[in-house]
Formats: sequence, structure tokens, C-alpha cells
Amino acid sequence: GGINFYLNHNLINNQYISSSVNSSHYGLVLTWSWTQNNSNVSTLNNLVNIFTVNGTLNHNFFIEGIGTIYSSPETYIFKTKTSNAYCDYMETN
Repeated sequence: GGINFYLNHNLINNQYISSSVNSSHYGLVLTWSWTQNNSNVSTLNNLVNIFTVNGTLNHNFFIEGIGTIYSSPETYIFKTKTSNAYCDYMETN
């Protein structure tokens, strides 16, 4: 399993301008789960779209009824070009 990120753009005057970002986990995720808490989108100098996603990664343990044992805040940052919406940068911390 993993996390899918959906970077949404609107085509305006031949430029791909950021509009929203959503995320969800996929696949077999028995030992962890992901929750998106909030997101932010912006455009820098009409050249670069910046998508920021903040969420919580839960580490789960399911023996004898124990649930989430550790949660960590996660931030993912993506940058795309307004000329073609190509993502050429991704950062996590």
C-alpha cells in the first residue's frame, strides 16, 4: 500500500494553475493508515504551482485489541510547472 496524491489544475490562458489537492491511502494497509488534515495550494510568479498536504500517519498494532500505537504528523510538498503541470519536485518531512 501507499498514499495517492491528486494534484488538480485548471487550464487558464494556456497555464496550468493549481486548484486543489486530495490524498488517500491504497492497497493492503493493515499496520498503518493515513488521514489528510488540511492542504494549501498556491502559484509562485505564474511559473510554479505549490501543493502542500498535511496529514497524520497512524502506526497500528492489532494484537489483543490494541489499536493505534503511534501517530506522526506528515507534510508533503509538490511543485508543478504552470507550462505543462509536470511535477518535478516532491518533499516530505
